[in-house]
Amino acid sequence: MKNKELLEAIAANISPVITNLAKKDFKGATFIAADCEIDKALSEQYISGKWQAPDWLQELCKNKDEIISILVVEDIAKISEKEQLKFLEILKNRAIGSFKLPANVSIVVLCSDFNKLAPQIAQVGCII
Repeated sequence: MKNKELLEAIAANISPVITNLAKKDFKGATFIAADCEIDKALSEQYISGKWQAPDWLQELCKNKDEIISILVVEDIAKISEKEQLKFLEILKNRAIGSFKLPANVSIVVLCSDFNKLAPQIAQVGCII
């Protein structure tokens, strides 16, 4: 039942999905480590005179013609609730600075322990 709900939520692409499944369950997805550095992975970069999206977002943009692409935030329970808030911009606004996620991207947040999930993160997602 859980897998059916997850597939339906990903296909609907209405809100980020929060689940306790493992990384191995999302073959072909684009991953962001929960403990990533905000300056490198979650911010636009000014390089050679122009603003650029993080590498993972550039990769998703290359796949914008696919039916569904999945962006997975790896086990968010491994970092503090305060540090989890660095993902709010992606989860709420589907963007990093001025760079928007392609419309075909569904966001999945892996969480091994829902008791360690920041309330602000839980509020923007659909826990399955």
